[in-house]
Amino acid sequence: MNEGIPARAAAQAILSEVLRRKLPFDLTLHHLDGLSPRDAGFARTIAAETLRRLGQIEAIARQFVPAANRDWENRFPGLFTFKNGMMATGPGASVVARATRAARHRAASRAHCSPTST
Repeated sequence: MNEGIPARAAAQAILSEVLRRKLPFDLTLHHLDGLSPRDAGFARTIAAETLRRLGQIEAIARQFVPAANRDWENRFPGLFTFKNGMMATGPGASVVARATRAARHRAASRAHCSPTST
C-alpha cells in the first residue's frame, strides 16, 4: 500500500534542501540512501524534473495567484509577463537584449585588436 511513498518523501526532502537551504542538488542525494535502486531512481527523477520545470510551474501558479507576480514585477519592471501559463519577456527585455548584444560586440572587437608597437 505504501509503494512509492518513500521515494516521494526522498524527492520532497531533496527539493526542500535545494530550494530552501540553497544546497547543490548533488549534495542532497544522501536522501536516496536506503532506497531500492528503483525507488532511488524514481525520487531522483521527480526532484530533477521538478527543478528543471520550476519556471513553468511558477508561471502557471502565477496565473492563478496574481499577487505572486508582484515580487518579479517590482524587482524587474517590464522584463517579465505571464501569459498562457508561461513566463515571457516583456517590453523591457528588448533593452536588455540590445545592451547584451552591444557588450558582446565590444568584447569581440577588443579580442580581435592587436596592440600597436612603437
